[in-house]
Amino acid sequence: MIVAIIDQTSPSGVVRVRVFREAVDEATAVDDFVNSYTPPKDPNDWLGFDTGWSSFQNPSAGTYWAYDFDSPGLVEVTNTERLEVCQVLCFDGQDKAVTLDGSWQTLYRFVLNPEDICDPDRFILRARFAYRSTGGSPELRFTENNSLYGGAASFIDETGWTRAQFKAAKVPSANMNTYALEGDMAGASLFELRGVTVEIIKRTS
Repeated sequence: MIVAIIDQTSPSGVVRVRVFREAVDEATAVDDFVNSYTPPKDPNDWLGFDTGWSSFQNPSAGTYWAYDFDSPGLVEVTNTERLEVCQVLCFDGQDKAVTLDGSWQTLYRFVLNPEDICDPDRFILRARFAYRSTGGSPELRFTENNSLYGGAASFIDETGWTRAQFKAAKVPSANMNTYALEGDMAGASLFELRGVTVEIIKRTS
C-alpha cells in the first residue's frame, strides 16, 4: 500500500503530507520513516494514512497533497510555495533511451549531502529535460539510497521532442546520500530523454 506520513503534533486543520511510503501497513510505514533519522523521530508524532492507491498519484497541477484532520482524508491544496534554485547538475547531454519495461532503469546517479545545501525540511529535487515517447505511460522517479524519493511522475505520449519537468520532495536522510534518476517504459514502445539537468532547490516559503 501507499501510505501518507503526516505530522500529528497539532492534529487539526489541514497539514501538508510530509512523505509517502510504500509498505505493508501504516505502522510499518511510520516505523520506516522515523527510523530513517539519527536519532529516530518519535513515532507518536506521526500519522500513517492508507491512501488506497496501488501506486503514487500526482496531485493536480499547482497543488500538493495534504491531510485534513477535521474531515479525515487527503485533500489537494493550492501550492503557493516559493522555490530557490541552489545548484544545477548537468550530465553528459547525450540522448538517453529507457529500455526497461515494467522495472526501473538507472539513468543518472549523483551523491550529495542535502544538509550542506539547505534545511532538510526544505530540500527538493527537480529534473528538467526534453523527451519523446510512443504509447504507454512512461515514468520517471528519483531514488535516495535505492528507495523511492518523493513520487514517480507519468508522461503522456509525445512523438516529437517536448520539454518537461517534475520535482520530488521529502525530508532526506541525514549526511551524504546516493540519488538516482530512474525511468520505466511502462508500456511505451519508445521513451527517450535529452539534455537532462537536475536542480537542487530549497523552499523559501
